[in-house]
Amino acid sequence: STQYQTAIEAIEQSRRFALSEERRQQIVQKSIYVYENAIQAAINLQDFSSALEIVERVRAKRLVDLMATADLYQKGEIPAAVQDWLHQLDQLDQEIAQRRQNVATTSTETPEEPSSPDGQPKKRLSRQVRAAMTAAQEIQELEQQKQAILDQLSNLDEVVATLREVQPPKLQEFQPLLSENTALVSFYSTDDDTHLLILRSGESQPRCFTCQGQGYKSLQLWLRETWAALYLLDKTQWLAKMPATLGELAQRLHLNDLIEEHLQGIEELVLVPHLFLHQIPFAALPLKQGYLGDRFRLRYAPSLQVLGFCQRRELVSQRQYGTVENATDDLPFSSFEGATVAHLFEIESQRRLIGAQAKTTAYRHLLEGSNCLVSSHHAQSRWDNPLESGLKLSDGTITVSR
Repeated sequence: STQYQTAIEAIEQSRRFALSEERRQQIVQKSIYVYENAIQAAINLQDFSSALEIVERVRAKRLVDLMATADLYQKGEIPAAVQDWLHQLDQLDQEIAQRRQNVATTSTETPEEPSSPDGQPKKRLSRQVRAAMTAAQEIQELEQQKQAILDQLSNLDEVVATLREVQPPKLQEFQPLLSENTALVSFYSTDDDTHLLILRSGESQPRCFTCQGQGYKSLQLWLRETWAALYLLDKTQWLAKMPATLGELAQRLHLNDLIEEHLQGIEELVLVPHLFLHQIPFAALPLKQGYLGDRFRLRYAPSLQVLGFCQRRELVSQRQYGTVENATDDLPFSSFEGATVAHLFEIESQRRLIGAQAKTTAYRHLLEGSNCLVSSHHAQSRWDNPLESGLKLSDGTITVSR
């Protein structure tokens, strides 16, 4: 409605003029109910076009901002002040990586010893715990320093001007992203339900498939506990429960009904997950016959705006491939995957970073000379600080903020 439209525009204007990322996040968090109510109202009115536009308006907003400003200095001189800030960010990243490495070394350098006869915890373990707590505090302080620099960068006149040019997404922008026999499936969980907004190639209006009763608390918090948290706490148990968890998720999302009602004749899906659904391997979700990855070709995108950024970039006349494989030497199948890709696309050995070769500097250098990069190694998703999520390499992490 017009009232929701006015409220959303006011929220986004406040966010654009906020001077720090922390303040921007606070504005979004306090106002998220406005977006959710607007989405639900549009669905109730069967105005699925507006619902999809509003979902995309709130989705991956910070990532869209980063991509919109990423190319500002790509073809020209980088101002000295900006260059200095970027250098400081690199130094802080190196310090954070060193602190994390120190924690890992401390936790593995000595075997666990039994407690003393009087039941007191062993002193060596206590020292390790104290060292880990100290390092965690130091890392948090370094991340705060990084955020202060990022806030200064984001308030440069040219960056602010670029962000003001980022317009709210419109339905007509999404349709060209879909090739023949392709469908977009955009997930969004409200308090009560999870809605799947479906846009098929060749159709002018989206459809809506609602998983009733599978809202934020019943679905997303269930995924947080049974998938994300369990992975961190006990990987052995997480692996043992994976088939049952994925099977239950397929039932909660009513995938067989979704396919029967809305995806007949479709060969490829572009999936835009929401919240903890981003961490799910959709290809492994079971169906009545086989798995979702057997039934469709699958592509993923954090948002349609991000997908649009990628597809609007100039086409390259010649593809330059590179691979980054098993950066931490603990993923045996990563090397096999890298070797197979290298064979298929005739990738030279000097364009493959394997194991300890996959350092942050080498990664950036390879990225600058590549337009197709296969990364087969660990990544980390930070719930507490999303901009510090990143790719885990042999000597540190390349974060979203960089």
